[in-house]
Amino acid sequence: MGASTLVGRKCLLRLLQHDAYQRIVLLMEEPLDFEHEKLEIHQVTFERLPDFQQYMRVHDVFYTWTHQMQIKDDFGKYRPEKTYAFQLARLALEAGARQFLLQSSIAADKDNVLYYRQERKLLEEAICELDYWGTHIFRPGPLLEDQPKNRLNRLFKTVTNQLNEWADGGLTKYTPIAAPDVARAMVYQAQQFIAGVHIYSAEYLQEFSNDQESGLSKNE
Repeated sequence: MGASTLVGRKCLLRLLQHDAYQRIVLLMEEPLDFEHEKLEIHQVTFERLPDFQQYMRVHDVFYTWTHQMQIKDDFGKYRPEKTYAFQLARLALEAGARQFLLQSSIAADKDNVLYYRQERKLLEEAICELDYWGTHIFRPGPLLEDQPKNRLNRLFKTVTNQLNEWADGGLTKYTPIAAPDVARAMVYQAQQFIAGVHIYSAEYLQEFSNDQESGLSKNE
């Protein structure tokens, strides 16, 4: 879910090219004008995800859609179990999925002053409590569509790199990262078959991006 997002599009292309994956199932509300022999697209209504559980009989679940976070009860309390991400995770687990890979957010923290960061952390914790064989949480920094090519992207990365140097590396996690590198890390980790819960920090993703050939496996 999330094949139309920045990371999701890159993830889809990598999965289609990967020999380990024989069938790629997309759950989308809007039709996708794209065909591939491995691709199976189902137009669904996210508010009625349980009605589409039959399409969730897969091994690995990739969730790269970072919207739909403001889910609160009548008392204004955030309810992660009501999000599409958690509902998909629970339904897919019931259908037999073994691994769940979630694109989360940099600095996800219940004590963060930004409510969005707090909600991402609560969502992470809720999903990690599900009994998946492997749960993988990715926390990238600011995303670039691709490796910096145009003037604005190059300037953005140059400025953040300079600020990071002045901060003695303390801002590494805020260094922009290309969406293809995040997608590459997600697919790579799915194929490492590591049981348990694993959280991949922005620093790890930067290191992975800088050394793609070695396939670094360090995580938090």
